[in-house]
Amino acid sequence: MWKQTLSLLAVPFLTQPATAAPCSDAGSLVNARTSAKGRHEFAVFTFKLPADVRWSVEAASPPFMEDPSEAPITVAGSKFTEVTFQGVNWMCEVSEAFHTPRQAIVDVKRSSQFEGNISYIIGRSEASRFISVYSYDTKGNRVVVVKFRR
Repeated sequence: MWKQTLSLLAVPFLTQPATAAPCSDAGSLVNARTSAKGRHEFAVFTFKLPADVRWSVEAASPPFMEDPSEAPITVAGSKFTEVTFQGVNWMCEVSEAFHTPRQAIVDVKRSSQFEGNISYIIGRSEASRFISVYSYDTKGNRVVVVKFRR
């Protein structure tokens, strides 16, 4: 009888999907998008201040796996860049607006959002080139920009 009661209590938790609220708290990634100007294209990540967010940008290569599920992720492109943010308020829904494909940035996929880390894989064209990563603060936000040449 105890096992039956336990399984009946567990049913609502298994059948109701967990939905996260939109990111709006300090330290959360509120927006991730792509943009372009002139000969450059950008992956732009906006964090709510105050934020003690650290980031790294590295070359990456397939196969790509989602963390923590290890499900495969398909990312279009012939070159790949991984952007990882640490110290993020991660238990919320990030607003994403990736307008791809472009000439340099072909695809963008989130590969991790777990335990204070959020990572994205940026798929790029063969002709594209990584230029820089920089940040600036504006209107209560910290904006991190990853810049590529077409």
